[in-house]
Amino acid sequence: MTLLLGFGAVNTGNNLLYLMVSALLGFMSVSGLLGHWNLKKLQLELEPANEIYAGLGTLLSVRISNQRRRLPAFLLDISINNNHRQPGHLALLKPHEEQKVGGSGHVLCSW
Repeated sequence: MTLLLGFGAVNTGNNLLYLMVSALLGFMSVSGLLGHWNLKKLQLELEPANEIYAGLGTLLSVRISNQRRRLPAFLLDISINNNHRQPGHLALLKPHEEQKVGGSGHVLCSW
């Protein structure tokens, strides 16, 4: 959408379109930087069930910990091989906090 508006601004020479394109590109870059910052210094660990049998599906739990000193992580969706299942949701993960999202993925084990 932003690129199409950019081509339209070049073709028509409309200053309002140039302003809109620059604002949209700025929002895209800020969104990318904030998304990268939100995932930075998070540690994930997969925890399988106690008993796993070859050829049968099993549920995995995900333990996520925030390694940052001061800032929290926001709005995390965690899923593994999500075959139309609901992902695990974490709205807020405070600094140095650890949370477990149970049964977030269905994995087929084959040995």
